[in-house]
Amino acid sequence: MFREDHGSWMTMFFSTILFLFIFSHIYNLFLLMAGSMEPHMVTEYMGIRNESFMKIAAVGTWMGDFVTAWMVTDMMLQDQHYPDWGKTARRFWKRGNNRIVLFWTVLISLTSVVVLVISTDWISWDNLNRGFLPSDEVSRAFLASFILVFDLLIVMQVECSLVAN
Repeated sequence: MFREDHGSWMTMFFSTILFLFIFSHIYNLFLLMAGSMEPHMVTEYMGIRNESFMKIAAVGTWMGDFVTAWMVTDMMLQDQHYPDWGKTARRFWKRGNNRIVLFWTVLISLTSVVVLVISTDWISWDNLNRGFLPSDEVSRAFLASFILVFDLLIVMQVECSLVAN
């Protein structure tokens, strides 16, 4: 999977995010030990809030999952190992520029809807579930970590299948 440069940018990105988080706490600890350095601490008053970061992360997750799903769909519809599976869909997929036009049309339209719903808060999950399975920061953090782990597993699976082919 990590032969030559396969997967190294993703690993560096996630490692950087993790180490920035850890070292921001270490930095704040040193400032606390120094005393009277509160104006220089890393806090929520730095121009970004958890809500903004959550929205950016949600759009990024959507893009990653969507592109991965379409890549796997494209591989399946071009695959030659099972010629009797999905003959009509394969014929349509391989004809002319259908796969390119379909990919970009679906990507732009669905991403527009997802970004619009996320950025405008049209759906308020706390009001929608009306107390059924209420969530807090800890449960949301666990959910985000599970999503991240499964996203990494998807990327590893696709990378391994690309290397195998």
